[in-house]
This record gives sequence, C-alpha cells and structure tokens, in this order.
Amino acid sequence: SSIVISRWFPKTETGKAQSAIWAAARIGGALTPLVVIPLVHSLGWRMAFAVLGMVGAVWAFSWYFWFRDEPSEKSGISEEEIKAALKLVYERMKIVVEPSCVVPLAAVLRNRNLFSGKKTGIILTGGNVDLSKFSAWFV
Repeated sequence: SSIVISRWFPKTETGKAQSAIWAAARIGGALTPLVVIPLVHSLGWRMAFAVLGMVGAVWAFSWYFWFRDEPSEKSGISEEEIKAALKLVYERMKIVVEPSCVVPLAAVLRNRNLFSGKKTGIILTGGNVDLSKFSAWFV
C-alpha cells in the first residue's frame, strides 16, 4: 500500500491516505465476524471459505489492473481539463486550489449530462500551492 500511496497521492496527503487505509483495515476486522459467522452458519465453513476466496480473487484481479500503472498512464482527466477547471475556480471563486483537487470538478465538467439537475459536492483545497508554478495557466 505504501507504493500505491506514494504514486497516487501528493506528498502532503500521504499521511491521510495511510491513516484511511489503516482505519479501514481495523474497521474491516471488527465487522468481519458480522459477515462470516452468518455465512458459515448458512452455507457451512467450506462454502463460506469458497465465497470469501472468490471475493478476494475478484478484488485482487481488479486491484492488479487498476493500480499497477502510474497515475499519468491512466486514461481519464487530461492536463488541459485540469487547467480549465483550475482557471474556472480561479475566475468564479477567486481562489487558487491544488491541481489534484480539481480533478473531481474536471470530471463533473466533462460529464455534465450525468450531473445535470443533481446536487453534487466537491471539496477544494489550496494550502500547498506554489503560485509561481501555476501563474502561466491563468494568463
């Protein structure tokens, strides 16, 4: 998980990401008996083992194909769309935010039809922005 976190999260967010993974693992451990015990009682331990093994295999397969690449190699929001979202936030809200934080906004802007008429919340942060690096984007 450390490699994934270092590749997919900005350095300023790695602590939060690691904390979320750690907390999710503990919550999963706490909730597991609530799932496994009824499963074993209804299907028997062998079938419960097989069901949970299949869930794990699907998860591992999905994880392999989704997270083996670098974020820059994934198809998705382009740098131009991120720049356009940054510019929009700057022009409309008069704030400068981190480029990684406007990716959800860029996704909403790209898929306007999916979000039309729906209430959508996006959290934008900007505490770690070096304006000298992004000033050319706003010209």
